[in-house]
Amino acid sequence: MTDQDKRTGAPSRYVQGPGALRRLGRYTRRLGQGVFLISDAAGIERIRRDVEEGLPGAGGVEFVAFEEACCEKEITELVRRFEASGCQVVAGAGGGRHLDVAKAVAAFAGAPMVMLPTVASTDAPCSALAVLYTPDGIFDRYLYLDKNPDLVLADTAHIAAAPARLLAAGMGDALSTWFEARACAEAGGKNSFGTAPGAAALCLAQGCWNNLLRCGAKAMEQAAQKCPGEELETIVETNIYLSGVGFESGGLAAAHAVANGIASLGRANRAGHGQAVAFGVQVQLVLEQRLGAQPLRARQDLGQVRAFCKSVGLPTSLTDLELADITGEELSELARVALDPAGNMGNMPFAVTAEDLIGAVKALAQPV
Repeated sequence: MTDQDKRTGAPSRYVQGPGALRRLGRYTRRLGQGVFLISDAAGIERIRRDVEEGLPGAGGVEFVAFEEACCEKEITELVRRFEASGCQVVAGAGGGRHLDVAKAVAAFAGAPMVMLPTVASTDAPCSALAVLYTPDGIFDRYLYLDKNPDLVLADTAHIAAAPARLLAAGMGDALSTWFEARACAEAGGKNSFGTAPGAAALCLAQGCWNNLLRCGAKAMEQAAQKCPGEELETIVETNIYLSGVGFESGGLAAAHAVANGIASLGRANRAGHGQAVAFGVQVQLVLEQRLGAQPLRARQDLGQVRAFCKSVGLPTSLTDLELADITGEELSELARVALDPAGNMGNMPFAVTAEDLIGAVKALAQPV
């Protein structure tokens, strides 16, 4: 690969629609016979009937209830069970943890990889990445895969039945995709594949923001009423596919760096990853307004982003994150983690100091 190469990664197939699980065999048949499906016990019971209906004549399914941490020891045992099962395809169903487990099992076993997200709270299903933990649930390392999933199938009937706050969390993650990819491109930074973002990634990333503005608030209404419509379908695809391909191929920057800093504080607050990333976008735009080459653009973007976050229930302040009482020591720790040279802050088109970052965080002390 030369310095001029640009790399974009995406799943081989993406399928979305209400009742899609009942048609699962139509899409797994090309991958192999027999599906080794990993989820938790409650998740299996929610999808069992649809999956069994969707897999007749396709080799059947073996359901595997998994309640442990996504750690190498447990994954090794699951690989052994998969190889003894006679199944040829590994699938994960549910949220991020079980999808990561299935990715790791498929990668270690050299098997086709199928993702069946039942919530749209994250853009992880489409990525060539899994997060590994220790048996105690402490972050261990990222597992970078040789390929993206062979199939991502999102059944929006199940996704619509999930709590609306999970959809909002996914929008928080998707919100960052455009602003981070834009920063990465302007900085000459690198995406997850170690190359500059290409035109396709930037188009997908910008599409995330456009779709969120157009459909986000209405999709939240539909999710709250458990009444899926066109807007909810659009936001599910935005959260899972556009953001999933867009973040990995477009690149990350300050928003995710700040989210990592927030996570490092170990606060037992209600903010999950998506909420922390949404706040991180606002911090990034404050930095762009103060340090960047286009402060007027950043100021306008910040106003629009904060109004959007308020409309869908995402945080606009430290108060919303239950961090109104954050200490100076905690702010220093947040900045230390966010500015880690191995992290994403280097994809910003200007240098950021700890003082700069702490000042930007403090500027968002109060909600809109």
